[in-house]
Amino acid sequence: MRTTTKARLDGLDQQLENWFAELEKQSNEQLNKAGKNGGWSAMQCMHHLLLSEQYSLQYLRKKIGYGPQVEKVGWRTYWRMGLLRTYLALPIKFKAPAIIATDKLPPKSDLHEAVQQYRDSRLDLRRYLDELDPKWYDRAIYKHPFAGRMGINQMLSFFKWHFNRHRKQGDKATKG
Repeated sequence: MRTTTKARLDGLDQQLENWFAELEKQSNEQLNKAGKNGGWSAMQCMHHLLLSEQYSLQYLRKKIGYGPQVEKVGWRTYWRMGLLRTYLALPIKFKAPAIIATDKLPPKSDLHEAVQQYRDSRLDLRRYLDELDPKWYDRAIYKHPFAGRMGINQMLSFFKWHFNRHRKQGDKATKG
């Protein structure tokens, strides 16, 4: 795995562990309490993030398995990344893609089980990226539902921004 990719993944893991530590301080009842106006609970936010990352890895595996011809990451990718970062930073509610929308999230769940699922999923991602042929790192192999094609490091940046957005949402739900 490239050094920059490892550093991004390490940062994502640290972010996640910090959130887990904060969530541990609350009861499962608080964590499963819906947000204001029927918004997601902290646990639903966690499951949404988990599903997003799992489906992203599933997509990479499938796409790379075909051995496609994919363009290199270029200026258009970085322009779309800027738009995506802005989009995720806005305090406006957006509709999630159908595959990870509200009806795909459990109404109630246990923190310890979800934490273990998330850790296992991240370990799976780390192992996959560790074994990935380096030629794929400069290619726009990942396809974000709104921002389009991007590289692996850009995908990890998306994970970070997406996490920050939904962590805030989950934190508000437990305090609201």
